[in-house]
Formats: sequence, C-alpha cells, structure tokens
Amino acid sequence: MKRALVLLALLAAATGPVAAQTADFTPRIGVYAPLVNLLEFADPGRGFREDKADTKFSVGGRLGVWFGGNFGFEGTADYSKSGIQAYVNGIPEARFGSHIFAASIRPMFRLGSPSGVAVILSAGGGLVDRGGEYTRDLTGRTDLAGAAGLAFLVRISRHVAARIDVDGYTYTAQYGNALAGNTSALRQYDLFITFGLTGPFRNYGIPGE
Repeated sequence: MKRALVLLALLAAATGPVAAQTADFTPRIGVYAPLVNLLEFADPGRGFREDKADTKFSVGGRLGVWFGGNFGFEGTADYSKSGIQAYVNGIPEARFGSHIFAASIRPMFRLGSPSGVAVILSAGGGLVDRGGEYTRDLTGRTDLAGAAGLAFLVRISRHVAARIDVDGYTYTAQYGNALAGNTSALRQYDLFITFGLTGPFRNYGIPGE
C-alpha cells in the first residue's frame, strides 16, 4: 500500500494549490478479476500447465483533479491478496500465495446527464506488480501496463456521490530465474471492479447548477 500513497501524493503535489478546490478523492473496495491465465507452458514429462490467479477482494483509492467541469486527471491504486492455482492437464496441483498491486495515471472525460448520473471515461498508463510466494525467486514481477476506466457516478448530496468503477489493465507477464530461464510471454487482461463514495462532487455536478 506504500506505492498507493506515494502515487496519490505525487498527483496531488503536481496539481498545485489551484487544484485544491477541484480535487476529489474516492476510497474504494471491490473485486480483482483476471480474465486470462497468468502463465501457460508445457511442463516436461508431465503435460500442459496453466497458472490461474484467483478472483479476490480488493481495496484501493483514486484521486482526481478537474480542470473545468469535464476534463481532468486521476491517479488510481488498488491491491488484492490474490493467490495462484496451478493446473496440470486441467487437474489442480500446486497452490501459491500471491498479491497484486496496480496503479495508473490517466486523463479523464466526464459526460453529464440532467438526471443526476454522470459517466467518466479515462485511458492512460500505469504499472502492475505481483508479489508474494509466487514471484519470490523470479524476475519480471513488475510490468508497465496500459490502463483504461469506465465510471458511473450517482449524486447523493451536494458534495458526495456514489461511484462504480471498472478499471482494466493490459500487460505482458513473463518471469524468469537464473536456473530455469524465462517463461513464455503471455498477454494479460485484468479488471478491478470497485465501489466507493467520492467527494466533493460539486466540481462535476449536473450541468446548469
């Protein structure tokens, strides 16, 4: 979680004092959902091995800064204690402890609605870091990633809104060590589906207010 605090602090510092009145913060909880296998390879003498990350509970936060009502930047950080299950020929075998940390900085665009609901689209870049038992003796645990998000905001009061985010990361997973060499590279697609309360809401409120 230290990486999350550093990322959000850097974003806040970069915006300067003018942005203080247009910033919003969202603590959030949700689910980490990997869409493809983490690794796939032929295990000599045994068969075909697949390593699958668990879909697990996640915690995190986002800090957004708006320049006007419809454009801004946001920093996000999420963490999940997701384990890894290894399968050989489709049969569960070894299990490994693991966790994943994902962070991004993205420009964002707001689409408002007179009904009190807003949609925010964002796209940018970030990083994904996998730690724990699974990567303890491996290199390649941290990857640069493309990141994009879709958020739905429902206004609760003048300064608070409920927010549902779907954040996606794509990157290439490849691990290695001095004895076994590198695994084959495999494109990853990970989702963080989260809910939180964000405020203040007034800076991207309903048009005409």
